[in-house]
Amino acid sequence: MNALQIIRDVESHGGKIYLLDGNLKMASKKGIIPPPLLAEVKNHKPEIIHFLSLAMNPEPSKLNAPIKEPRLLGSVVSPAAVAWLQDHRQDLKEAGWPASQLWRRNKSKGIAWSPMWTKSFLKVTLLDSGAIEFEFVDGGKDCINKAYPMPQRPTKKESGK
Repeated sequence: MNALQIIRDVESHGGKIYLLDGNLKMASKKGIIPPPLLAEVKNHKPEIIHFLSLAMNPEPSKLNAPIKEPRLLGSVVSPAAVAWLQDHRQDLKEAGWPASQLWRRNKSKGIAWSPMWTKSFLKVTLLDSGAIEFEFVDGGKDCINKAYPMPQRPTKKESGK
């Protein structure tokens, strides 16, 4: 089992795995996580910390770079977001999604920080139009949200100024 599989398995049992000041933490109701899964978490702790550290790295080009001590953020990228965005990196680029719109963490955060990644029964699709479609259940209702890449302004160099 790899780190993402373990994280997803814990989440499917109603638990959460996250980093706090660089330490691996897990939150769940007592007794809800099966002992064999807890053993998997303990056995794969370094890999899980590494994976979650990647989630806090804003630049996809640095995903293979050595991991620095992660900083505690007000919000953390969902492991599901990291996995999906990594798996679809080339298709997203071709659809017009610059890395800055996916990973940035300033006032208008990128898609990676969207709360939709934590919705129940989430299905994410990259449409032919370039939109990222999120299908999920919220309050017992089926919902669909779409995100579109924003047009890029030409740089001074490109515009000849």
